[in-house]
Order: sequence, then C-alpha cells, then structure tokens
Amino acid sequence: MPRQVDFPEAEYAALEKTGNAALSGRLTLDTASGTVVGGGETISVAPVTTYSAEAAEQALAGRAVERADPRARAYTHTTRTDGNGYFMLRGLPSGNFYVSGSLVDPTSGQRRVIIHEVGLRDGQHREIQLNR
Repeated sequence: MPRQVDFPEAEYAALEKTGNAALSGRLTLDTASGTVVGGGETISVAPVTTYSAEAAEQALAGRAVERADPRARAYTHTTRTDGNGYFMLRGLPSGNFYVSGSLVDPTSGQRRVIIHEVGLRDGQHREIQLNR
C-alpha cells in the first residue's frame, strides 16, 4: 500500500540516532494450542513519528506497507531473536519507539505482526514481552 504521509525531514532531524539505552525481551504468540516462540526472527525498533505511526497502523491492520524511506531506516535499529525468541538491543537513544516483530501462526499458517510502543529514558534498560 502506498504511503500517505511524506517523510517528515524536520521531525527526524530532531531525533538522535544512537544513545545508551537498551531494550531486551522475548517474541511470542499465544495460540489456541499454546505459546509459539519467535526464534530467528527480526526485531525492529523505530522512533514514533507521524511517518512510522502510519506504517504501524497499516501493519497491525494486516496490510502491506510500502518500504520505508532510506532516511527513516537510518533511525531504525534491528536485531534477530535467538532460538528461544529472546532479543537484546543496545545503543538506543531515549524516546518513544515502536518495537515490532513477526512470526508464523502455526494454526493459520499466516505471519502475524506484533507491535508494542515503548518509552526509553537515557541510560535505561527496559525488558518487554513482545507478545500477541
């Protein structure tokens, strides 16, 4: 789906790209047959902006979103989960972020997107459960 919100240069220019905060957690999906662990999946941490909010809204609605502008990707941090679904990201700036991951629901065979909004303060290490 084409983006409706143009890349907001001024909004991103006010953001830091790196810092000393950290985020760790686990990617899981609750199904009727139990909890599915998201091993070997990509976790993305993107600052909350008008641009990223549009993408998050579309992804949660199950709609494909046009790839992000390379300038926005410069502010996005990524990592992969280990075999048990755990992840760790260091060097994050303070601010509000969308933390996202996806995994296949074995009951439907469909990939499910999970997005949580998380606030980080300077130097903070926050642990979350990225679960749906």
